[in-house]
Amino acid sequence: MLTTAQASALNTFISTDSAFTALLTPSNENAFSIAEILKTQASPDFIVWRSSIPPSEYVLAITWTEIDALAVGKARIWEWITARHTAPINASLANVRQGVSDAFAGAGAAATRNALVALAKRKANVLEKLLATGTGSDASPATMGYEGFLSYQEISNVMGW
Repeated sequence: MLTTAQASALNTFISTDSAFTALLTPSNENAFSIAEILKTQASPDFIVWRSSIPPSEYVLAITWTEIDALAVGKARIWEWITARHTAPINASLANVRQGVSDAFAGAGAAATRNALVALAKRKANVLEKLLATGTGSDASPATMGYEGFLSYQEISNVMGW
């Protein structure tokens, strides 16, 4: 659900962006078309931190010999972040990203660290880009203020139709 400020920003964006000019007449069909445009991948690419990386994905990114070589304190960080490989990783949180970096610091853990950092990023859709905070580059991904899609009913509400 959008906050009032997010809904206002979205209304302004839809009302002023030329991509929506032909869709500003109130109708379910136009609201659906707007929702579909907002679902498309932002162009140019806008990179964001993922808020949920499931264990089924991150275990595939691990170089297991690097896990085996972790010192006790670093292994404990990794276990806390992942709840012993049962919890998703929320890379949108700076302290979690720092924890991954700390756990896999040094040349002996670079493969796992680099794979997890790459896995922690994804391309945003138009809506996510609009409501994100940050640069949105691969080197400096943004943090999403909203994640996902909106229904045509939610678009109708945002537009006051």
